[in-house]
Amino acid sequence: PGTDRSITYREFSKRCGNEIVRRDFKRAWGMCSKGYQAEVNLDEFTKLFESAQIEYGRPIAVSVDENTVHAEGAAGDDLGFPVDVAPENRRARMCVTLGTNLDGVTVTGGCDCWINIAVEDGQDRIVTVELAPPD
Repeated sequence: PGTDRSITYREFSKRCGNEIVRRDFKRAWGMCSKGYQAEVNLDEFTKLFESAQIEYGRPIAVSVDENTVHAEGAAGDDLGFPVDVAPENRRARMCVTLGTNLDGVTVTGGCDCWINIAVEDGQDRIVTVELAPPD
């Protein structure tokens, strides 16, 4: 926390979450890697978040926490990165809370969107997306 990389991945993750809150699923999907896009097309990606909205409520706000961000080097092997993502390209595992409530600056409710971020062709890209009830 507090490293330049930490700030970078918090901003990247928040941008993705805000696109989902705005329901601009195409733009959020565009932040994903080629491998993820080949596995999950835009329609499937959209349905994932529309189903989450039915189950957890429509998100109105975003908060971001990091599971791990390394200032230098790769993220760990135990974080759910796809096997085809080289360890040296793994960068961060982030939790984007897609909250249904906003109390002052505290985002609550909704669901957690866990994303893994890796470098692809010199750019940060999302390589996995997992939705879960908030912690």
